[in-house]
Formats: sequence, structure tokens, C-alpha cells
Amino acid sequence: MRVLVLLACAALLVTLLFGRPAEAGPNLDRILNNMILDVHNGSINRDDYKTITPEVPIGQTFTTGPNIVEVSRIAVAQAYWHETWTQDESLVLTLWDSPAKKNLIAQAEMPYKWREWEGQVIMYTLNAKVQPNTQYYFELTVKGGDGKIVGVFLGSNYEGGGAFEGGRPAEKNIWFEVHGRSVFDRDAAYADRFAMWNLDYPGLEKVKAAVSRKDWDAAVDELIRYYESKPELVDPSLRPKKNPQYDASYDELVLDKKIKDDEGNIIDLGPNWNHFRTWPTRGGVGLTRSGIMKNLAGAYRNTADEKFAKGFNELMFNLLNDIPSPLRAGVIKPDAKNVNPAPPSGIAGGSMWAGLSIAARMNQMWYFYSSVAASPNFTRDIRAAMIFNMVDMARVLSMQKGGGNWDSQMSTALYELAERHPELAQSKEWFNQGLNSMLANLWSISRSDGTIQEPTFGYTTLVINRFRKLLDTCKRLNISIDPKYVKRVEKSIEYLMYSTEPNGDLPSRGDTFNFVDSKEQLIWAADYYNRDDFLYIATGGKQGRIPTGASMLFPIGGWLTMRSDWGPDALYLNLHNGKNMGHGHADELSICIDAYGSKLVIDPGCYTYGTPEQTEISKSRNHATVTVDDKDTITEYGENSWVTTGTIDYYNGTNAGYEDLENVKHTRRILFLKPDYWVIRDSVTGEGEHKITSRFPFLPGEIDLDAKTGICRTKNAGGNLMIVPDSGSDFVAQVYTYNFPRDGLKPAPGVSYSKKTTLPANLSYALIPYKGTKAPKASFNRIADNAFRVSRADGTDFVVFDNVSSADVEFKGEALVARESGSAVKSIGWVNGTEVKLHGCMIASSSKPIKSLELIRDGDTLLIRSSCSEPTLKVAALGARRYRVGFGPIKAVSSAVIEPFRE
Repeated sequence: MRVLVLLACAALLVTLLFGRPAEAGPNLDRILNNMILDVHNGSINRDDYKTITPEVPIGQTFTTGPNIVEVSRIAVAQAYWHETWTQDESLVLTLWDSPAKKNLIAQAEMPYKWREWEGQVIMYTLNAKVQPNTQYYFELTVKGGDGKIVGVFLGSNYEGGGAFEGGRPAEKNIWFEVHGRSVFDRDAAYADRFAMWNLDYPGLEKVKAAVSRKDWDAAVDELIRYYESKPELVDPSLRPKKNPQYDASYDELVLDKKIKDDEGNIIDLGPNWNHFRTWPTRGGVGLTRSGIMKNLAGAYRNTADEKFAKGFNELMFNLLNDIPSPLRAGVIKPDAKNVNPAPPSGIAGGSMWAGLSIAARMNQMWYFYSSVAASPNFTRDIRAAMIFNMVDMARVLSMQKGGGNWDSQMSTALYELAERHPELAQSKEWFNQGLNSMLANLWSISRSDGTIQEPTFGYTTLVINRFRKLLDTCKRLNISIDPKYVKRVEKSIEYLMYSTEPNGDLPSRGDTFNFVDSKEQLIWAADYYNRDDFLYIATGGKQGRIPTGASMLFPIGGWLTMRSDWGPDALYLNLHNGKNMGHGHADELSICIDAYGSKLVIDPGCYTYGTPEQTEISKSRNHATVTVDDKDTITEYGENSWVTTGTIDYYNGTNAGYEDLENVKHTRRILFLKPDYWVIRDSVTGEGEHKITSRFPFLPGEIDLDAKTGICRTKNAGGNLMIVPDSGSDFVAQVYTYNFPRDGLKPAPGVSYSKKTTLPANLSYALIPYKGTKAPKASFNRIADNAFRVSRADGTDFVVFDNVSSADVEFKGEALVARESGSAVKSIGWVNGTEVKLHGCMIASSSKPIKSLELIRDGDTLLIRSSCSEPTLKVAALGARRYRVGFGPIKAVSSAVIEPFRE
């Protein structure tokens, strides 16, 4: 008895909180009797088209299928962007009984302001009653203007009818789809929907009883009650409450079926909130996720104004009626597998039934439902239709197969929905499918070095968040998985940690919107893996311990990070020279630099997908790399090698070449003279005359360029950078402007160094960061083909690439840094060397190459650090009284030459 009373109280509480749904209406029946793909003629041929003129309208006969009693829509493909479609013209589609045009059945008009449809597929709503297995004729004409519109695309052959031009038969068919409705079998439609539930699941007893007696209205009502009794789904905290601070002005615009684009232009979605509407800055998402549902639901939640609930209800009817499941529409076969998650436009669903879109909407559904559940204007039909649609989305998602971050998001969404809804008939199947698919995705898109296949930190953090959910779900549900997956995720977090900029951001590489950071992922991983170094970076050094090492190469992904330390003022350089496997840019060998708390050389990141501005930003000429004839780099794997020691980092990388330029390649070598500055040596190999340009883009702000010397300085309040080119270079320095995407597009400066020359060609520069507005005095002079002297206030440095012989320095090897203070040697660092002399004096020699050698003068002690114990190595004592090999004991110097590994 007590249980019955509690259940009754719970039911009363739900009624009080959310109100009682309105009585059943015809809308649910119509939505469930969804449109199907009745007639079509293949794919769109965008290489061929027809032109409509006043004298030559374009028409097409077609034959309805069996059981078709309504032509709901007809879709055609039109180049809406063509200049012949002017503002005073409409493209009109008229449905006739035959080419003789005796009986007009239906007509729809597409005015200029509504002409822009996704994929150039314009869908005309007709809702015309027709007969099955009957031939009809539709015709396209132009209303207004000069009556001429160019660009109606063609389709394939069609046996059920033919093309007409000017009322006469023609050879080529235009592309078209007929979306029809069959005779409604109500019992079959509802039985099919309820078959998606396990009606033996506890709580669904009343639903099952109603279904068994085919009382579909009662079954729908009980299903709604079941869900609205669950506060974890229909959240009472989201019931409407007047918020006097809430600004509903944009929501009012949406209520009027309009939105604003990124540039503030009004976009008309009329007449029925067209979710296939496109506009120049729409991007890839458009209205496909929370879209404009969030506006009307949010407005009702914050104002309690019933007009917004009415608008939401109307919006959802149009969305659910106009955009049926492609499985139910007959586009996807019931036994299909590995379905393309990016369907074409038309009744296939386009972006609205893309895997990412339905993965998001089906899991957001309850949030919007909860926001309007208290309204009597949120009708019973739309409540039920949203619930049925959620399951339809899950069914389609389970049949689709994506790759990369798509697969991550789709797989995660599937198992999350299945766990949230154990009452669904396929929940166990979907949970296992999603979980196993996510494990496979984790292993396929992450690498053993920790990098992710898509070279962009925006998507890297996105997929790592899905990795986190996967591990957390398995841990919470006691699901045993191979430890290799757990270790692989840990490596991906390490990659994020070493890539993190001193201010906590991640570089805006590839399709990364400015700016993202790694804090959320690092905090999670610090707890999951008990890693204090993750915690240190996540908290900006307030907790945890400093990571081991500072600089790191990730060879599989082609990512490099050089840094002086882990403090907020650290010098930081990030370089990419890897393959673009999605969402990457032509950024091979490009760099980003931070110092003293400022972003200095940057990657511009991403703008709205599909826009000319985004295409431009992705080009090599908008990155801190070298271009040849302004061609983009080939976005394939490059060559990367790397040596790091206590005093220097050395990188040597070559890109995969340039588009449309045979055998032309760029090699970038970087020496980091820790902890002070970098020297870069750029070499372009190949044949013939070409224009070589090296660019350095900065954030919006001011820079100063000395055109004579080529020295460029940023002018920030905090950290700054001085770029000092080789004084013997004849490259021309220029300031340029590009568009930096943040809160729109903002003009930002850059400096370029360019010249037209016969290959091969070389260019070198010192990149010297400094704090404050006063630039340090420094010179960068070439003393031999591959050798340079850098003079600074605290000493002189010699930087050498490859073998060199000059009065100041002689070297045999790949790279050398020799640092002096006055006449005393402070340190020596070489890469793959055998001999170095300074000012004619032998400093070190070996009969065999040593990968890395460091000599560091520390007071009266000489520190000797070698990558191998080469017995032939000889080192000058450099005036030291003692020496130490590696981390061994300190020994007394007994002669002017030390042989540290002599047996």
C-alpha cells in the first residue's frame, strides 16, 4: 500500500512540475507516416546544367510508386549562387497532371532570399494528393526579373519519365528527387516504433499493456509518463523561471525564423525554420547540433513566456516532419553496415543526419525537452515524436561508421545513450558496439609517441576527452580492458603536457579555434594516473612536481617542443612537420614562439569552415615557415631528427616538398642556445629560379622593422622578440598584414624575408626573446658559409651548421654551439661531431663521431657530458682545475688535455 501511495505521489509531482501534455493531435501520425524517397535519378552531375528562360521552361515527368498518395516535396539541384538569379526573381516549381498542363495540382515558389540550400539541393514543399503508379509532370519557371536563371544541374537516366524543355521532350534529365507519403498503416507504424523498446523492462508495464491491445494513444501517453517521471532525464531544475537579467532579443529574432551570421547579417530561415539553409559563413555545424533549439528552449526557461514554448513546439514539428530518418525514408537499407556518416543533401539528410550531428542531438534532447516540459504548449505529439526520434537517431548512428574524431564522438555518443537508456531493446548491443568501437578508435588514431592523427590541438583535446570518458566508464562499471589502452591514453596526456605553452594554452594549430588549453585533461590525468607532473602543469606550478625534461620530440606525429624551463616566463618553441590526416593545415616546419608571458610567433588557427578566409588561413603563407613561389607544402610525413642536452637543443627536419614543384624541399635546422635564444638555418634545395619567402606572423599589435638591417621587433608590454637575420643576407624584409581569427577577423602584422634566386638557397636568423620594451643589443654575422657569430652583452656565441673552417672556429660535424665570455669558453655543445677548434686552439677531438658532446665550465670545474664513452675523445681542460664526466666523481686536472674515457 505504501508503494502505491508513493507512486501516486510521484505521478502527482510530475504533473505539478511539468503540467499535463495536451491531447493527441494529427501531428504525431503525420510525423510517423514519414516521407520516403519515392522517385530519384541518381547523383547530381554538377558538370552539366540547363538554363531556364521565359521561352524555355524546364520540366520532368515521373511516375509515383505503389502506395504513394502524397507528393510531399520535390527536390532539384540549382546553382543558387549564379549571378543570373537576381533579388527580384523566384524559382517556381509547378506540379501538373501531365506535360499538357491541363490540371495544376500544386505550386511552390523559392524567392531569392531563401535560395541558399545546403548542397545546392532546393526542396519544394507541395503536400499534393496524388495517385499511386501514376505519371505526373513538374516544371521549373522563373517569376520576375528577366525570367532567366542558369544552373539547373543534371541527373542520370530515368525510366519512369523524361525531360522537357519549352514543352517538348529533351534528351537530358535534370536531377530530382520526389519525397512521398504512403497510405498510413497506423498499427504498423506504432508497432514498429514501440518495438524499439524492451517492454518487459521495469516501469514499462503500462506501456506494454497498451501496446498489446493496440491502444496506441494510451501507449504514447504512458511512454511520456515513464520518461517524465525520471528527474535524471526530465530535469525539474530546468523548469521556467523569470530571469530579469536575461536578454531575449536574439531569441525573438529566432522566433521570427531568422538568425544572425558571424558578421551580423540577418539570415532568413523562412518559412519553416529551414535547417538546410546555408550562408557564406555557416561553417560545418550550421544548425545541426543545438542549433536554434537552444534559443527557444533557453528563452522559455528564462522568461516563462509561452510564445517561446509555442515557437519551440512549432520548430520541432517542422524539424521532425521535414527531416525524417534516412533509414525510415528508405535511403539506408535495413541491413546496411558501415554507412557513410556524411550523407548527401536531400532526403538522405545531409548535415542534419551526419554522424556528428545526430550523436550530439540525441544526447542533448533531454536538456531541451526539460526546458519546455512545464509548458502546456509543448504538445503531447511533439513530446512523443522527440522520444521516437531519439531512438531513430541511435539506430542510424549504430549503422554509420566514421573515422578519426568523428568515430570518437559517434562511438562515445552511442554507448552513452545506451547506458542512459537500458530500457531500449538494443541498448546492450549499442553499448557494446560503442565501447568496442571506441577502443578500436583510440588505438587507431593515437600513436605510441602520444600524438593524435589529426594535427590540431582543438581536435586532439576533443578526442582525448572521449578517451577519458571511455576509461572512466570502464572503471565505473568494472569493465576490464587491456592495459595497453590505459597506457596509450597516458602517453597522449604526456604529449599535451609537453606541448602546453607557458601560459597554459595549446598552440592554435590546424583547425583549432583560438584558444584552447590542456588544464581539464591534465587535472583528470593527474588523478587517474597519480601523476604529480600533470598536476604541476595543470595548476601553473602551484601543486605537484616539475616534469622530467623540458624539450621533447614526438617523431611519429612530427611535433617538437623546445623550452627553457617550466615557469610562466619560459622560452617556448613549437614546430610541426608531420602528415595531415584531417583538420590540419599546410604548416610543415612552421613554428610558434612564446617568451616572458607573451605569445610571439603564432599559428593563426581556424576561422569558419567553408569560407574563403578559412581556406586562406590554412595556406603555408599564413604560417611561420618557408614557401617557394607561394606554393603550399605537401602535407605528408617529413624527416625529423633531434638531439637535446643541458645546454642546447638541436632539430633537423626536411618537409615532403611543395605542391606542383618537383624535387624542391625545405630543410629547417634549429639550435636552441639554452636558455637564451634560437638560431634557425633554412635551406631550400632543388633546381631553377624561384621566389623564396620566410614568414613570421604575430598576434594583432605593433611591430617595428628596420628595412635596412631586416631586424624586426615586436612591441608588447611584456615579452618581446627580436628577429635578427644574417647580416650578409640579401633577402628583402617587409611587413605584411594578414587576418587573425578571433571574435571575427582582425588585422595582424607579420614580417617576411624574401628573394628570387636560383636554388639552392639559404637563410639564417637569430630569434632573440627579451622582457620589456627595450631590445637588447645583438648582432648576427656570418663568418663562413655555415658559421655565425652572435654578439650579445653577456658574450659571444659561435653557431655552426656542418663542417666549417674559419679563423674563429673550425668544426667537423653536424652542428656546434661555442659560447664565450670575454676570452673564456663557457660551454661547447656539438651534434655528430669529431673535432672543434676555437681561434686555432683544439677544444675537443675524437676519431669517431659522437652524437652529442657538452663541455661546460662551472667555476673551476669542467663538466664533460658525452652520449657515448668514446675512448679516443680528447678534451682541452679550458683552464679548469677539476673535471667531472657525466655524473661521476670530480677529478683533478693533471694536464692540458683530458681523455675522459681512456682505458
